[in-house]
Amino acid sequence: MKKHNKYTHILYRNEPKFSAILMRMIQENPDIFRSEDHCLVTPYKEVFEIIKGYKYAVLDTSGQNLIKKYALQSDWVIAHSICSKTDIATLSRKECRKTIIRYWGALSFENKHVEGQKVKNKLRDFQYKLFKRNLYRIAALGVANISDINDIKNRFQNYNVPIYRLPYKLREDTDLVRSLIGRRDVHDGVNIMVGHRGMQELNHLQIVRLLAEKYAKENVKIYVPLSYGDPQYIESILPELKKYKNVIPVVDFMKYDKYVKFIRTMDAGIFDGLSSFALGNIALFIDFGITLCLNENGIIGRTFEELHIPYIEISNLNNARLEDLSSPKAYSEEADYWLGVSTFENRMQGWVSLQNDFN
Repeated sequence: MKKHNKYTHILYRNEPKFSAILMRMIQENPDIFRSEDHCLVTPYKEVFEIIKGYKYAVLDTSGQNLIKKYALQSDWVIAHSICSKTDIATLSRKECRKTIIRYWGALSFENKHVEGQKVKNKLRDFQYKLFKRNLYRIAALGVANISDINDIKNRFQNYNVPIYRLPYKLREDTDLVRSLIGRRDVHDGVNIMVGHRGMQELNHLQIVRLLAEKYAKENVKIYVPLSYGDPQYIESILPELKKYKNVIPVVDFMKYDKYVKFIRTMDAGIFDGLSSFALGNIALFIDFGITLCLNENGIIGRTFEELHIPYIEISNLNNARLEDLSSPKAYSEEADYWLGVSTFENRMQGWVSLQNDFN
């Protein structure tokens, strides 16, 4: 690692897939990123195995507050998600001013109490107060799209920190998606996708039970992607999923091009939950004109309402007709701009602006 970096990226999630995309995005676009300006740091050996071919990759298992540590040797620290609220809460004002956080959804930003831990809950409240204070002090916040922006503004009043749209995307991926738009896949029956990963918030079993029984006599296949996520949760739901003849758990990881073509075979996608997630998947469903069913009380559902984008409410799923689920949708240009895949150049505008503003 160099003695001083312009941008140090802290990869706080044990997510090899997104880490690999970030690395390649920087490497393959010298007109947008100067590789020598960007150092990638991860505390995870699995992630390091993926990025170790990058000249400026570092494995740091010291257990220290990595934002605080690398703020000393960087102009800017870009934290991709956060390790803990403590790490943010303990930053000095000067360290906050050098910190950019790429938002990864609400779960890591929530303050949760544990029943029966009265004293510890008070400490959690105090820590959260410091955490929240420092969120207003950071240099900038990165998001995936407008859904994340709404989520942040819903949680933090009068949040005036600069916000940049910072997607993880490769040119070949956006080009592939754009080349397939308007070319509807032809297949027998109706294919429905439930969720995109193994996480309890998606309520897989509740939704699958409803669909599997409702369409038991129809030519309907229900696909449940579980190639990544919480291993214990995945293991706990697989036995029941396998009981249904019309339910197909998808446990093998697919490369992006194969996954895009898999999405194209769907007629509907169902994403329950309240927080901001699955935005890459939802972008594909919009670009391919596929029906979406969302939790109307969740941040994504509310974003759809704000942009007047049609969707089926999760509370109305039981009353939805099969043709409601399987009919192609014509989404607006505004929906594609804010939530779709869009062009690579458009997706990179936020990264360009960030580097110009924090140079």
